[in-house]
Amino acid sequence: MYSNFTDTCCWRPSRNPDNVEIIRVDDKTVELRNIDAFFVELLKQIPGETDPGDDKIAHGRLFSKPTDDPEDELNEEWETYVEPGLRHLFESATETVSKDLERFEKIVMEGVTEYSLSIPVDHLDQWLNTLNQARLSMAMRNRLTDEELAADFSPVINSKRDMQLLQIHIYGFLQEMFLRELD
Repeated sequence: MYSNFTDTCCWRPSRNPDNVEIIRVDDKTVELRNIDAFFVELLKQIPGETDPGDDKIAHGRLFSKPTDDPEDELNEEWETYVEPGLRHLFESATETVSKDLERFEKIVMEGVTEYSLSIPVDHLDQWLNTLNQARLSMAMRNRLTDEELAADFSPVINSKRDMQLLQIHIYGFLQEMFLRELD
């Protein structure tokens, strides 16, 4: 059974903030509505943000070893047997999200362009996985501290680091809303 619960994210400060709504359309579909072009671009960046690149700290966070001892045989077994499965899981989830992101619907009313995105409920686990990967990779690549991540977000964006922090907060909001839909 699904709820008619609607969540709203006022993500951009202005006199008339745009409201992104997350609505349970039916038992098989969640829809993001009232999305503007800026938010669409943030969403489209999710798959690319999952890649830790050459950053060893980001890679280590996504593929954490079972022990801190680099000589521990368990770490070698982990790299051989577990990490490839994790990598496949991450890649598969990211591929699902990438395909979902190809289905934005453009809506023009009274000269205002907005978008919506329908997401199958069956894909929400993959979205949660991918959003988590993106958030972890971004936080590690930018060396964001726990204090920075936990602080209230400032609407002032003066650097790429500030922009990444905004994205992390928005992606976290989406995770929270998608988790509600899975309850």
